[in-house]
Amino acid sequence: MRLVCNTRTGGTLVALVACLFASGQTAHGDFIFSAPEKVPNLNSPHLDGAPAISPDGLELYFVSARPPGGRPCGYNLWVSRRDTIKEPWSAPVMMDPPIDPMGSCGSPCISADGLEFYFSDGSVQATGCAPRPGGYGGGDLWVATRATQDDPWSEPLNLGAGVNTVSEEEYPSVSGDGLSLYFVSYRPGGRGQADIYVAHRHAVGEPWGEAANLGSPINTSLWEMAPHVSPDGLSLFFTKGNWTTDIYVSRRETTEDPWGPVTLFEPVYFSGVCEYDAFFATGDSHFYFSRGEDIYLSQLPDPWALTTYDIWQVEATPITDFNGDGKVDGQDVLILTEYWGQCDAVCDIGPPPLGDGIVDLQDLIVLAEHIGEEVDNPSLVAHWALDETEGMNAYDSIGANHGVMAGMPTWRPEGGMFDGAIELDGIDDVVFTPLSLNPSETSFSAFAWIKGGGPGQVVLSQTEGVEWLLADAEGQLMTALRRGTYTPTLGSAFVITDGDWHHIGVSWDGSRRRLYADGMEVAADATDIGYLIPSTGNLWIGASNALEPTSYFAGLIDDVRIHTRAVKP
Repeated sequence: MRLVCNTRTGGTLVALVACLFASGQTAHGDFIFSAPEKVPNLNSPHLDGAPAISPDGLELYFVSARPPGGRPCGYNLWVSRRDTIKEPWSAPVMMDPPIDPMGSCGSPCISADGLEFYFSDGSVQATGCAPRPGGYGGGDLWVATRATQDDPWSEPLNLGAGVNTVSEEEYPSVSGDGLSLYFVSYRPGGRGQADIYVAHRHAVGEPWGEAANLGSPINTSLWEMAPHVSPDGLSLFFTKGNWTTDIYVSRRETTEDPWGPVTLFEPVYFSGVCEYDAFFATGDSHFYFSRGEDIYLSQLPDPWALTTYDIWQVEATPITDFNGDGKVDGQDVLILTEYWGQCDAVCDIGPPPLGDGIVDLQDLIVLAEHIGEEVDNPSLVAHWALDETEGMNAYDSIGANHGVMAGMPTWRPEGGMFDGAIELDGIDDVVFTPLSLNPSETSFSAFAWIKGGGPGQVVLSQTEGVEWLLADAEGQLMTALRRGTYTPTLGSAFVITDGDWHHIGVSWDGSRRRLYADGMEVAADATDIGYLIPSTGNLWIGASNALEPTSYFAGLIDDVRIHTRAVKP
């Protein structure tokens, strides 16, 4: 197990994170990640890392350099247990032979059925240990098996020449169906010094086939290490870097598709340290990972060693208030059932920690645990209630994005859908706000109540950007948010200029645009469009970004809300 570290600037991420798939792929729901913390009861003053969890979430295997009771060399494998996934981990104990011999062991992984235990016989170069007898060279991958989870482990077997070489192999990760094995190899011919490879087999119990380099975009000229394929086979977490290292993730729509673009896994990012070994199990709300810091390369005989290296965790809490009204109730249940069986980016909240790409019973189970709760709305970044009775400011009720009126809009204290509203004359009235939200960097939603308006008139726009909400030439709801010149705008058949009150909105989940009117989805992209045109301009209420004379809104606007997630009204 090789260890590297980095120095960076930045802060701990304690924020709302939309766990989105990349272009052409589905998206999971929105989650709040806790601040990273060390896992209680696991760590020691010595090196601890490479966590791997059993499929039932009740056993956590890891590598430790703590005193191994007289064993002469390197790292050893330890295990901690608990009775339920809600309980803390017990004090760890070292694994006995035949799994852990007198030499060095590392990189544990247990199969989804709990009947295969994979590991490496340690980094020979890093530990100075001799490899396990019967291997191919500098460090190999091995597997022990058992008939049931109550039986002892068998004598480990070498994975064979299709996987192992005279170079070093480590960090095994087996897919949920047991048919794909991801691992790291230092063999010649890769893109960097350490690359991620994959081997396949036709059935559990059969030997592994010839391994293949994952290639671009996973492997680069840097070090790629510590892969972990998610239980559904659609996410690949791994470590990337050289002297600087972080955890990244690549995603794909199906297990037959190639891996997509690589992105930083931000919930575990922190300055001045390095992160490794991301791992999670279905049903457990925590992500586990290794973190190392305080490197003194010139003082150590092994230039890859770290002075501190512990196992950390972050907890992913799903946002179950789908419509952003501050409570979890029957309305949210109705929203979830409306998208039953679909790949929906808001309602896919189960199973923990990140959902499974489809809205089903797992999501309903998670939602049911929160029914009746009143919740904060961390994604609401601006709310102009427009209930003022005088003055030239439209105040943001939750922040400092107070709007300034141009022209002579009229306050209507009794004329709103909720209390007051603002009336714009369709000639030169507009509200300028300082809120800037880059559509290319986050998921978001924008909603407003309107009454009146005409064809081509704009409710919400962005300077140096496009119109977010407006009426088309027929008075129908549309948005000009799009990927680029060759991507069409998104329109609907819902008329919003008939003189009645309408609640209109647009949302972006990182893949698709959706339009809403009066609580209904009235238009959506049929396929993922991947991204939107970037803009850092401010939002304006009541006119286009260029203030074209025909774009000024004529009518009442009330209760404008902006979220940094995809909200369903």
